[in-house]
Amino acid sequence: EDGSYAFNEGGYYANTVTLSLAASVSYTVDGSAKTELFSNICDAFDKANEIGTATVTLQKNITDDITDTIAVTGNVTLELNGKRLSQPGTDVWYSIEVTSGKLTVNGSGLIKRVAVRNGSKAEINGGTFSDFIIKDGGNAVIKGGQFYSLQVSGEGRNVGQLLADGYAYRSIIDSGIWSTIAEREKQDIANVEVKEAPIKSATATANKTVLYRNGGGARQILFNFNVNTSDGYTISDAN
Repeated sequence: EDGSYAFNEGGYYANTVTLSLAASVSYTVDGSAKTELFSNICDAFDKANEIGTATVTLQKNITDDITDTIAVTGNVTLELNGKRLSQPGTDVWYSIEVTSGKLTVNGSGLIKRVAVRNGSKAEINGGTFSDFIIKDGGNAVIKGGQFYSLQVSGEGRNVGQLLADGYAYRSIIDSGIWSTIAEREKQDIANVEVKEAPIKSATATANKTVLYRNGGGARQILFNFNVNTSDGYTISDAN
């Protein structure tokens, strides 16, 4: 009656049914793993929010089933599963709005518009977003994904603060150019993907010898350097 279909212990349905599955919702109750199937994407998220901690896995492209913004109020993980989650037109502006709790996004797939607000959180590990907006005290940690438009609002906020440690923005249209410090200090950035940075850390120190223009000192300055790359290599003057 609620649009859900639960697995029995053998992994089959009690009755043979014909339906178009939108998503599955997986969660744990009293140590037992459970999965329910939903033909309506909004019902799937409602169930995930009700459970509190659950995973929603898309089972088909959702392109015209969103009649209202999907709210995330629990600890919800969205597995895109190579699918699309979007709505036609602009009558419903956001596909998903995280109003409390946390949204984690994994896998490949497309989401049209997502907003994170009211002190809620998001963790982005994959996906392609036409618009991703952080506002009203929301926050995000980004470790992957592509963003055609990424914005953050609030005094002192910038898009660089959203990156997980060791990650950076890279252009998806300008031959893979990495973003500059100035670009990361803005409140918006466009047409980028998030990748592990090629250099995780770098240090350089000079000796204390003073170089004078007209003699009376050293003719050169020696630098000691140490560079750690994202693939685990360390390059230094000792190598």
